[in-house]
Amino acid sequence: MGFALWCAVNGAEGLFTGATTRKTFIKGLIIPLVASVESGTPTTLLSTPQYATTLLSTQQYVIFLELPTSPEFVKKSKPLKTHESEIILCPVDGKCSDFTFGVTVDPVKINTLSEFGTPKEVADKVIATEKLRDGIFSVDFVDAGEVTVGDDQYYKIDYFSRGKRGDKDFACMIAIKSEKLFVLTCGSKKDKGEKQLADMRRARDSFRIVV
Repeated sequence: MGFALWCAVNGAEGLFTGATTRKTFIKGLIIPLVASVESGTPTTLLSTPQYATTLLSTQQYVIFLELPTSPEFVKKSKPLKTHESEIILCPVDGKCSDFTFGVTVDPVKINTLSEFGTPKEVADKVIATEKLRDGIFSVDFVDAGEVTVGDDQYYKIDYFSRGKRGDKDFACMIAIKSEKLFVLTCGSKKDKGEKQLADMRRARDSFRIVV
């Protein structure tokens, strides 16, 4: 979905209070974040029995994402690079097609999501592109909305896809920051149940870009 949205865009803070606190906190995380990317293991900041606040680093950016603790997620590599930065998280003992989280970062020529369209208009463009993918029978719109956190604008998009590999729910969060398009795409197989679907949407709603 990140690639589809990037093509469309290009023509084809609530966790901290006070700049000093935020900068001090981030400075202390830089070294372990770089190490986590090199080792392919996301860094857990806080954890409860059910959810873990996870840190992801994409070049100069740090992202917060609240993932379920079960299953455990690990970073997967793609043989072909299609984005400026990309992180894919899959269950350590499962299939990426069953439950996955992907973050992509790409340059764009606009400064705000509003310049591209409303949440529904963006969703329509994403769905139109998804329908062209091989093996996809149909893609249906579910929901779209806007979230504002401090000065940051996010779009939420939900859609449902049917294809040769099964039926799948998708939940996305999109943002533009410093002429970079950030896209979180979460996917969950329909037959994995409502608990996994709820965990996927909870993770999507937690997505924040902090630097």
